[in-house]
Amino acid sequence: MAPSYFNKEWHEEYGALYGLTVPESSFAEIESSRIDRDEIERLAFYDDIKGKEYVAQIDEYLLTCVKNKG
Repeated sequence: MAPSYFNKEWHEEYGALYGLTVPESSFAEIESSRIDRDEIERLAFYDDIKGKEYVAQIDEYLLTCVKNKG
């Protein structure tokens, strides 16, 4: 990837999945307060996008691991 705010040199990037459990009532506040808009396009609840939008296979697997652990 080209140099960016977070990494000033050309680099490979593998992506990331951030998982946490929050009440739906907190979502609007989190969305309005976050400053990482260039790095993360948007936030979404998995249950809202599953089957409607593309979710990488590795992300599906990791979410399954998290759900089974909790």
